This record gives sequence, C-alpha cells and structure tokens, in this order.
Amino acid sequence: MSYQAPTFASGEIGFYLAQIDPQTLSPIKVIQHNADALFPLASTFKAMTLWGALRDVDAGRLTLNQMYDVTLRNRSIEAYQPGPRTLLNLLQQMIKRSENTAADIVQGAVGAERLQQLVTSQGSCNTTVRISTKAWWAAQGGLLPDVFGTSLPTGAAAYFAAPDADQAQTAAQAIQSAMNFTPSQVDDNLNRYFSSSLYSPQLDVQLQNHSTAREWAALIARLYLKNGLSDSSQTLLRTIMSSGCCTKPGPQYWGSKAGSGWRLLTMSGLLQVNGSFYVYSYLNHGSDIMDTDHLEGQLPQVSAYILSSIQRLQPRP
Repeated sequence: MSYQAPTFASGEIGFYLAQIDPQTLSPIKVIQHNADALFPLASTFKAMTLWGALRDVDAGRLTLNQMYDVTLRNRSIEAYQPGPRTLLNLLQQMIKRSENTAADIVQGAVGAERLQQLVTSQGSCNTTVRISTKAWWAAQGGLLPDVFGTSLPTGAAAYFAAPDADQAQTAAQAIQSAMNFTPSQVDDNLNRYFSSSLYSPQLDVQLQNHSTAREWAALIARLYLKNGLSDSSQTLLRTIMSSGCCTKPGPQYWGSKAGSGWRLLTMSGLLQVNGSFYVYSYLNHGSDIMDTDHLEGQLPQVSAYILSSIQRLQPRP
C-alpha cells in the first residue's frame, strides 16, 4: 500500500503501520515510509521500561507496592508527583502523564542495561533504551563534559559509534553524572542549547534513545502479543498502555505511547480493529514547529492519521 504523507506535519518522518498475524507477528499488509532510518524516540521508549518492570514483578525482583523516594538527584525535568510513591504509581504516571521522573526511577529500579538487554533479546539491532531522560538532556545541555568530553559533537559521535559494551559504560556514567544537577539546571542549560547555533539534530539521534520505525513497531508488537508476562501483568500492561495519549473511541483496543521534544514528535502502539491487529510507529524529527507545546497539539491529528491509514488497509465491502 502506498504511503500518503500527513498534511499537518513537516520535517523528516519515519512511518510503519502493519496489519499483523497475532500468532506469528508477521506483517500481512504494510504502509511504510523511511522505515529503516534512525530517529530519536522521545518518550515513546517508556513502553519498554514498563515491559521490563512487569517482567521483574513476575520474577519477584520487584513488587507493585514497593516504595520509592523522589529526590533532587533522581528527578528529571518537567512535571512530577512528589514521593514517596509505589512502583505501580510510577508505572501508571510514566505512561499516562509521560512523567520523566517516574520513567527514570523505574529505569533505575530495573537497571538500564537490563532494559537494553531485553530489547536486544527480541532481535533488535538498531534500538537503544539504555540512557535516562535526565542524562540525555544533561548531555545535550553541555553539563556532562566529564562523560562526553569538552567537544559534545565529538563525544556524541564516539558514543554512538562505540561497541555495545563501551556504549553501556558511557550511558551508565552519564546517568550517574546527571544526578549531580537539579532539574532546573538541566532545563535551563537545555533551553539555551536548543535556541543556540550549537543545536544539531544529529545529536538528538546520537545521544537520545533511538530506533527505526520498522524495528520499533516490531518491538511494540512483541510488547503486547509476545511479552512472556503472567496473565495479571499482561492485563495491567494493556490497561496502563490504554491510558496513553492520544487514543480515540472506536477500536476494540488501543494502546499508545507518545513522545515529544525539540522539533520532535513520536507515537507508537497497537490497535485491535474489527478483530484484526495493527501495530504502528510514527517518528517525526526536524519539524518546522519550534514550540514543543504547539507541536504536541498535533498528537490528535497523528491519531486520526493512524486510523485513516488503517482504513486504507482494510478491504472495501
């Protein structure tokens, strides 16, 4: 099926939508565009953090009523709920409210590298989920020369090209180093960076968690349909993911996680429509819209675009 570009979007788009066999996860019908190019994931990566945490709940490593403090060290930028908080609350808020602090605390509880190993074990070659939100923003804001060196472009390129073990070590160092800064320090330096001539879209890809539209959609399919979770954790996963932005009424089920950043908008998820399953990944980088809140206003249009694309895949009566 041919790709039809969304009329509301600008910049580079990676898109993959497939009707899939729920047993084999093989694609039946596909609409795709730029599906193998790397894009920063923004907050849509938090779906994998949820999967990793629920696997640990099933294994007895974590419990849903486990308590966590919120401190200046583990707080990320943007809105957050003060602690102490249960793991269940953190899981709910990192999806429903896309809370960065909640996501970083859960990532720390599971282990950033264990989350990366989960993704890699699913056959992914181009996906990273190993760095925290606070760490990548602190890095882009120029606060981590102890990790990436005094030339951020050089350090980011070296990190991006490094062997997996070296990349894991650098990411772990960045996560720890970023905790030395308050959320306000990170936010202030980040805003100066984005509005300066130093900003580079390439650094978004190199420093942030990233994937391709095709590979991320394959991971999303496994997240929902081949996740290896207990029945109770599977039910909880589907419930939490159904609270993500910006689902619409109509489908039998719609699980979604959106994300945004500087000139960056993402959304991925799974729908069940008329008994058929559809998985999608929408990655938009380099938008002409500079204001993040304004760009997030496109999310309902992205949802409508997903639904209209699914209608194109369905057989006509």
